[in-house]
Amino acid sequence: NQTKANPVSNHCILVATNIAETCDTLCDILKESNFDVLPFSDIMTGLDIAEHAPDLLLLDIDDSGITPSDICQKLNAISHDGVPIIIISSAHSAEDEIEFYNAGINQHIERPFSDKNLQRWVNTCLVNQKKINQLTESHNESMNMAKATIANSSEMGIALRFIQDCFQCVEHEEIAELAFQALDSYGLDYSLMLIEMGEPEFYFQDDIELPIEKKALLGAHGKIPIFEFKGRIIFNAPHLTLLIKNLPNDEEKIDRLKEHLTILVDSIDARAGSIDSEIELQNKQDILTNIVRLATNSIEEINQQHSQLELMHSEVMCELVVKLEESYLHLGLEPRQEAFLSELVTETEKNTKTLFQSGMNLDVEFHKIIDQVNKVLAETKKVKFGH
Repeated sequence: NQTKANPVSNHCILVATNIAETCDTLCDILKESNFDVLPFSDIMTGLDIAEHAPDLLLLDIDDSGITPSDICQKLNAISHDGVPIIIISSAHSAEDEIEFYNAGINQHIERPFSDKNLQRWVNTCLVNQKKINQLTESHNESMNMAKATIANSSEMGIALRFIQDCFQCVEHEEIAELAFQALDSYGLDYSLMLIEMGEPEFYFQDDIELPIEKKALLGAHGKIPIFEFKGRIIFNAPHLTLLIKNLPNDEEKIDRLKEHLTILVDSIDARAGSIDSEIELQNKQDILTNIVRLATNSIEEINQQHSQLELMHSEVMCELVVKLEESYLHLGLEPRQEAFLSELVTETEKNTKTLFQSGMNLDVEFHKIIDQVNKVLAETKKVKFGH
């Protein structure tokens, strides 16, 4: 018959008993199953290193002068998590068995026993411990994944709330204040530079201005989007530069923060840029509104002047007609000459009225243009304020 390979061979077994001959016998039995053994002829000395070396503790307390209570007190005083323990002894009371259990002993083997039974119990304890270790590792991985998922959800929630609130801001200072609230939620130290209408404005945590950070922000702006150095990281965008001064040591958390902070930076950049555009549009709108106002006032003045000139023209023409009629009596003109002069005056008056009417028609066209400009301005305001 072929001997089956031992799936847990080459494990280190600490064998401790106060009788050297017994220790040698136990070691020989274990070596038959290809176990490495670490023998001690003093149980308490062996237990002193138990928390550092072995994969299993095999303790024979018969004829040692050590009571089950002594062993349990010693085991309770040392760290042996993940190390299975087998006790060999003669029969003990039920109270001893309970004390063994409470001390974390995996198996109590009573004399007499066979070599095969001892090997089988050692194998069983090691296999069971391996399964426990695998389950513990799987549990820890699951817990870590769950914690990471919860943390990621919480951190993403901060970013999503920021996006929602950011686009309600109407001033750059509001954006900075909102960004600081989000960064505080992440537990970060920071400094921020916003480009407002082409000019840098600096915002510092707790309003503590540091000239060296101002210089760093100015120097970094316009460079690569993300730059990490010595536990710090800089984010760049066209309308801002953000300095984070206390990156965590956890690489996984750093990766999450980079992702979420990139969302924050993109949102700040988009809103700051749109506020700049709104300010620029408002400035142009104000200029155009002022031009329309000046043009309207000018046209009204021209209309008044036209009306005054038309009235003056009528008075002059009336006075001219009266004087011509008086002159007919003194000049002694023939009827044909009088008629010619009358037609000449009438034609002149007609041409003058036509000229005035052309000016009035031009005023009407100017008013139409101004009305159209005012409509454009009104539509621009609707688009800007979302009405």
